[in-house]
Amino acid sequence: MDIKHYKGIYQFGPAYAKMLENDPHHQGTVDRILLENMVRLCPETAHYLYGPFTPLEVSYRPGSRPVLEKHLERATGGAKKEEKVVRAIINFFNDIALSAEDIPPEKVVTGGKEENIIERKTDWCTDLARAACAIFQVAGFPARMVYLFDTGRAYSGHAIIEVFWGDRWGALDPTYGLIYLGWRKKPVSVWELKQQEDLIRINEPNPYPEQFKGAALANYFIWDAGKFNYREAKVNQYYRAILEMAEKGWPGGLRWLFNEDK
Repeated sequence: MDIKHYKGIYQFGPAYAKMLENDPHHQGTVDRILLENMVRLCPETAHYLYGPFTPLEVSYRPGSRPVLEKHLERATGGAKKEEKVVRAIINFFNDIALSAEDIPPEKVVTGGKEENIIERKTDWCTDLARAACAIFQVAGFPARMVYLFDTGRAYSGHAIIEVFWGDRWGALDPTYGLIYLGWRKKPVSVWELKQQEDLIRINEPNPYPEQFKGAALANYFIWDAGKFNYREAKVNQYYRAILEMAEKGWPGGLRWLFNEDK
């Protein structure tokens, strides 16, 4: 399938394109590359994205990321049952996010290797999602990045992951500690959540169910880490203004601050 027409940061309208152009991660770093290569999930791409797009073979070499292996052991306590491992990893990252809630905007750091992200603590969703994706791969699970966009609201993007467990792709939110399950308590994919809003709402607490209006997937494999730049960055002025408004509770209502939608 030719996916070039569904790929990149311009898939969700001009306002979100401008927001992603101002992403605080440095140009050329892994997080920018993932955004540039994300593929929009839609009827035209769903069969491909849930088919050959992401291989189900995990090529992680044990011992190559010993610090991540230690974090995995600490998170899971050596649990072997698949569901317990999934829940333990998601709780581990949710705890990291909760511990970083009070970091002021001027001290927020983005990017870096997954070991750095875990050790410095952060609630930056794209960083947490990438680090969680890496830990799941260390644990032997196929995992990939998911970018969500509520295309009807300003600055309502989010990053989660999909992990292949329970013999199917299932959406997981490392920031908010959510494991999306269906009516029969089986993993549900982002595609299923996009098609059935009730599936989103039965998974609580879900702060932003509307963010599944737009979704894109990107492959990230930690065994390819040598191909990427992991330089860290401070939050830029663009995002600092957004964070400062969020801290104030958006007086005057949530809106595009820099005329991104014009």
